[in-house]
Amino acid sequence: MGVNVSNVGHGTDFSTGEKYIEFHRRINLSKKDYDIVVSLLSKNEIENARTKLLEVAPKNSLKTIDLFLDDLKVIQGIK
Repeated sequence: MGVNVSNVGHGTDFSTGEKYIEFHRRINLSKKDYDIVVSLLSKNEIENARTKLLEVAPKNSLKTIDLFLDDLKVIQGIK
């Protein structure tokens, strides 16, 4: 539609209190890991955020992480 958007979100699940990063699917993280990843993403440190997520996220979410962080880099114009 001519607009670059990425379906990436973060927050706290009100029913469980879990922190999460969401890339079309929810990836639950500990509060500490959540704070680290959000901080890295807010500073456009995409590769550092990827490294951290690959360490702590469920193994079946790795393709999702790569897909959306690569998309985020394109949207942000990061090489």
